[in-house]
Amino acid sequence: MPTGADASRTPADETVLGVSPPVAAMLCYLGFWVSGILLLVLERRNAFVRFHAAQSVVTFGVLSAVGLASALGATVTLFVSPLLFHVLTLCTELLWLVILLLWAGCLVKTLRGDPCRLPLAGALADRLIGE
Repeated sequence: MPTGADASRTPADETVLGVSPPVAAMLCYLGFWVSGILLLVLERRNAFVRFHAAQSVVTFGVLSAVGLASALGATVTLFVSPLLFHVLTLCTELLWLVILLLWAGCLVKTLRGDPCRLPLAGALADRLIGE
């Protein structure tokens, strides 16, 4: 049985949405950071869901910004060096693949009710929801 801060994040409680906490937590990740913001605003009772909403906002908000900056950087290099453009485009594609795999992993783990605490983002999510 979890203790301390983890005890407040068990998926056993009800949610404002009327769905089970694992389903609500999965919904936090479904629309990347957008659904995370939506559920962070809507869900006020369940700490498990609030944590995953905050973690979704932090993780996929930052990764989306990095991915877009990488794509923009690759586009700018097109005018400088075609070789550099291809290298940066490949790096951008690999980054988006990693983001997609992380997203799928978060969806599956939260739907199962398994702990899904990401390095750095988990601590930032705790601070965001005030724990």
